[in-house]
Amino acid sequence: MSKKPVILIAWGPCLDLQFYAQGMMLTKAYEWAVAGNGGIPLMPLDRSCIEDYAERCDGLIFPGAMNFKPLPGIPQEKIIEGHARRDEFQKALFDAFKAKGKPIMGICEGHQKVNCCLNGSILLDLAESSGVGHFNTAHTVKTKKGSLIEKIWGDDFYINSYHNYYVDRLGDDLEITAVSPQGNVEAVEHKSLPIFGFQFHPERMRGDDKIPAEAPEADPLFRWFIDLCGQIRDGKPYVKDACK
Repeated sequence: MSKKPVILIAWGPCLDLQFYAQGMMLTKAYEWAVAGNGGIPLMPLDRSCIEDYAERCDGLIFPGAMNFKPLPGIPQEKIIEGHARRDEFQKALFDAFKAKGKPIMGICEGHQKVNCCLNGSILLDLAESSGVGHFNTAHTVKTKKGSLIEKIWGDDFYINSYHNYYVDRLGDDLEITAVSPQGNVEAVEHKSLPIFGFQFHPERMRGDDKIPAEAPEADPLFRWFIDLCGQIRDGKPYVKDACK
């Protein structure tokens, strides 16, 4: 009997308001989504263990960020420095897992991170450039025929939306697999590697309280990703167009 795949879930930034220090945070929804679909969730806490994480874990998830409003008096330099360190840490994680051919999934800010790690860019003024805000709302997406997301959920469905930034210049060897009604990038896949990005939050699209209520159930996506991590760990080659 095969062991459950171990999925590394990178942390999001937060600020410890008692000590005015950069911290690490992860919402339980990611852990529940992984554990509920056959994986073992693990959170990376030590920067010196990146190669060990990539060696011992079977897949990597970049989650959404933890937005915060800093207290008055906290130097802006501290906030910028904290985010810069996080970028360097996550880029190193991405490179280590990519080099080993292990599956990577980015969600919301993590989706943007995947794009940037592959030399893409993000746009920081979504509401200004498109005239439509996408934070704390819901809308439909249109998927690309034959893509992973189309095979799992079909060509048109509702998603949640909690972001202020979005993909601008597409990263190397990525293809767009879902767009919003305004044409914003909502999902990407790598052309040959098991790397995926979703601008929305599938971890919130589970169970009786999924957001939005009319969204499809997200467990099939997490189950597919975790199964893929186990298959690659066991020596099965990745076939891009294969999807249960």
